[in-house]
Amino acid sequence: MKRFLPAIVLVSSLATLTGCVAQKQWRTQPFYSGPAATNPPAKNVEDRFVIPLDPSASQNRFYSMAFVEFKNDGNLWNPRQLEEAKKAIDEADRNSNHRALVVTFIHGWKNNARSDNNNVHDFREQMNHIAWKYCRVDPKQCGVVGIYVAWSGDLVSRSFNTVRTGTYANRRNTAADVALHVASSKESAAKAASSPLGLALRDIMKQVKEGPGRESNHSVVVGHSFGGLILEYAIQNQMEQIGRELHDELGKNQSAEIPKTPALANFADLVVLINQAAPADHAIQILSQYREDLQNVRLRWPPKKQGCPASDTSPDCVGMSHPLLLSISSESDLATRAVLPIAETVFPPKDRPRVLPAKVLADLPAGLDVKKVFTTAAAHTPQLYSHDLRRCDKEDCAPCDRKDNGDDLPVSIMLPKYAPGNTDPDHKDQQIDYCLIPAAQASPAGKKPWNQTPYWIFHIPSEVVPDHGTIFTDRFRDFLAAFMPPPEAFLQATPPPVRGVYRVSAGQ
Repeated sequence: MKRFLPAIVLVSSLATLTGCVAQKQWRTQPFYSGPAATNPPAKNVEDRFVIPLDPSASQNRFYSMAFVEFKNDGNLWNPRQLEEAKKAIDEADRNSNHRALVVTFIHGWKNNARSDNNNVHDFREQMNHIAWKYCRVDPKQCGVVGIYVAWSGDLVSRSFNTVRTGTYANRRNTAADVALHVASSKESAAKAASSPLGLALRDIMKQVKEGPGRESNHSVVVGHSFGGLILEYAIQNQMEQIGRELHDELGKNQSAEIPKTPALANFADLVVLINQAAPADHAIQILSQYREDLQNVRLRWPPKKQGCPASDTSPDCVGMSHPLLLSISSESDLATRAVLPIAETVFPPKDRPRVLPAKVLADLPAGLDVKKVFTTAAAHTPQLYSHDLRRCDKEDCAPCDRKDNGDDLPVSIMLPKYAPGNTDPDHKDQQIDYCLIPAAQASPAGKKPWNQTPYWIFHIPSEVVPDHGTIFTDRFRDFLAAFMPPPEAFLQATPPPVRGVYRVSAGQ
């Protein structure tokens, strides 16, 4: 491999000179007018920091979209973008009467905030699908917001698509710099949390949840590819704070229900790392710090009926289990399953030592060595798996059929008729049902999985996500719906949803 490095560098340099992508701010005009405005709102809505809700027949846009862009050094291109994103959240909260759904997305490699970028287009399309579904009673009162967090993930023009693969190490290092604000020591999560991007994510989460009535709003944060690397760095301090607060609460509160702690109350309801292009070292360090405390903690949606006895552990009484963090990769994602281990071996980060703290090293699950920790993604590391996703027409889905607890989650997707794997005899869209089972139930008797925390990690089949980049599809949206409140929770005619945190005894 070393003998090819000069050629790779030369070809990458030539491509950069002849087909480089501008490292710039793509959304340049404010949307909201006011004293802080330096320019009047742009006439072309696509140039604005915020693309507003417009359910008119001409636009058919049931959601609003905000853009927050970062430079290669980790600073915001324009701090007003973040302020306008928070205003969009406020409008959604008012419109929906505290039933807002805010989805924040951090893109990955080979993407940015250009209006013709595939991620931008596909994210907007899925946000409109979600908004139509959640706001069908009155679109004018829709509270669905998409926040697109952008960085310069693209370096070489698509005209040089083959050569773009040679930018892996460069864009990986840039992603880390964006998250850490050019920190001199990449092992410092505190620097990531205090970086402009880390603070922006914290502010967005708080804006959704903090304030009278806002606890019923719902916040989802998704990081894809190198965007997952950025997201994991940026939330590590918040995760550690949640772990510390729950540790203290567990020490003094022996009841079944644990009140929401301050750090948890202002955190996202769900964080998703999809096809994350990052080794497992950060996941292992996060898990090692709080897995002992949280292995008997379940986050649940609230019970559907009142007056349940304490002995009734059915989903109607205890609610459905859901993760705080969800790290998943497709079995067909060759970029993270095959390319990442090679790239991380040949081009390791020069300023990030590949050593684990002694406590973490001593706590590694059986069969996992340090080399694999730093060269394999968490969702491709079976020793870290928390759950087993079973396809019901091929495997045992009895736990979900019984519906006798809230830990076994039924998941359904609609596989398009044209998609590989569709076996419908009439060549129609095919519904595929799955059952997500905790690894503790799927493991042989007496063998407890290392990860039994609300940080869920497991593989997903190619029917759900077919490759590394194809994530904004109806079937992936259907998959994520299993980890969220039902659409009815966001309709004006129903009481606003609330979130519960429950501790259950071992073995339940």
